[in-house]
Amino acid sequence: MLLLAFLAFSWIEYGNLVPQYYSVVRFQAHRAPLLLVLYGHLLSPSRGLLVFDPFLGLVLGGTVWLFRRLRQRHLFWFVVIWLSVQFISVSGSTRWWGGYSFGPRLLAEVIPGFVLLTAMLWSAAASEISALAKRLVVVCYLLFGMAGLMINGYQGLMNLDTAMWNGPLPPDIDRHPEYLLDWEFPQFLATRVTVCQRNTEYSHDGLKANAERLRAYAPGDTITFDSGQDDIRDDDRQTYQQAFQLAAILERLRGAATPRPIATPVAEGGANALFIGWSPPEGAPGFRWSECPSPEIAFRLGSVDTTHQYVLEISAGSFGLQEPILWLNGAELGTLIFPGPHVPPITGTLPFEGQWLISNGVNILRLEIPAAQTASPSDPRAVGLAFVSLRIRPQQGRLTCASATGGYAARGVVP
Repeated sequence: MLLLAFLAFSWIEYGNLVPQYYSVVRFQAHRAPLLLVLYGHLLSPSRGLLVFDPFLGLVLGGTVWLFRRLRQRHLFWFVVIWLSVQFISVSGSTRWWGGYSFGPRLLAEVIPGFVLLTAMLWSAAASEISALAKRLVVVCYLLFGMAGLMINGYQGLMNLDTAMWNGPLPPDIDRHPEYLLDWEFPQFLATRVTVCQRNTEYSHDGLKANAERLRAYAPGDTITFDSGQDDIRDDDRQTYQQAFQLAAILERLRGAATPRPIATPVAEGGANALFIGWSPPEGAPGFRWSECPSPEIAFRLGSVDTTHQYVLEISAGSFGLQEPILWLNGAELGTLIFPGPHVPPITGTLPFEGQWLISNGVNILRLEIPAAQTASPSDPRAVGLAFVSLRIRPQQGRLTCASATGGYAARGVVP
């Protein structure tokens, strides 16, 4: 009766039996095989029902064991049809994982069915197992139940990094659903460190194949907060289909391997840098916050004289006192000091030898920000610097002691 009322309301209100939000025909361009989607619903490390509610594994195992007794009850077959229809209906969409969510969002309605199944199973098992076995089953069920409460009640409710896992920092799970099978970075264990680590690995993989799509940077040019991009790869549906082939899944289960997407070309846009571990551009006059403790800026350098001396200029504000340590291609350059909010931001300078530059290749500038911290309980980002721009220019004078606009730098250059 409730279902009929819902269908009637939807037909009157929207002209369809179900609202578009629930429709399984919204995304029909790319669809994974049904059996593989069912595997994702049950065992995916970031959407699997048995992963987020492990106690249900005991229920399914017990159902198989006591099937001969349970099949005699009409209510059992009602539950079987209920669960089957639910699983099949939510598997018909290409976004079977429910988009940005925590765990198996689209399977929330199967829980009452599992409650009925658990009650019938316990009733059937009462005459099949000993008192000691009953105690053992209860203890296991409670332990698995506590694990489910921790995963859903704490991680899903209190840990905001599990929301960041979906893609505010690439990869975006709707564009790269193959990461739903990634046991190295499962959503329910997401932390700021693992989200940033995944973003770094993903971006570096993309740079290996698509660096030439970045506009070459020449010393003296400026990289601004909005002249780069956050993702060097577009949708990769071919990799998604490959990742969901049965052979690939079995191989990952056997070797506990991590699926690595194949990088695809980035759209033309003339970006001259890739921002890794940074938030999107915001504010006025404009900047982007560091979102990870060690954000990076990758740029493709043209032909340069590596025997020359250069100066790195960074213009930024900061969240409190920040003393970032700068690394260029794995070599430590030194430390800059940013004392706090500045409008306009201050510019720190740091001299370095040209031997640390990679001519005709990708260069990665990494900033270690040890004092980065969350700005508020509702924002999980570890903000430190509000980046505005950077520039690398040839050194005109001799390398000497500290200097920066406003006098803030641990090491710098006197013009």
